[in-house]
Amino acid sequence: MTDARTDVPTFGSFVGGEWVEAVGRGTFESLAAYQLLRHRPWGYVLSGTLLVMLAIETTSIGVDQWMGHAADPASSVASDALTPVFGVLTLIGIVALGLFLRPARRTVR
Repeated sequence: MTDARTDVPTFGSFVGGEWVEAVGRGTFESLAAYQLLRHRPWGYVLSGTLLVMLAIETTSIGVDQWMGHAADPASSVASDALTPVFGVLTLIGIVALGLFLRPARRTVR
């Protein structure tokens, strides 16, 4: 039996821990939020891209958990109990994306 904590290399070992520390976490998301708050076009592009990516990601994780459990019900890393959780997260993401993509109301001055 192997231990994943010692046998699986970490992300930092592939690219160097310094790179991860230099870039930081959440830089892309922070940039998108900053640009969106300033009503810049790139803020809308980056934020929309993140919403689409998160909806796709939560869907793929839910399907992966469901299919992994179907393939090996005794697996400790795949659980069909997580499928509805990721289904709800996907619906939340799609609703947020729908609200984000709806046409803006124009006010006549």
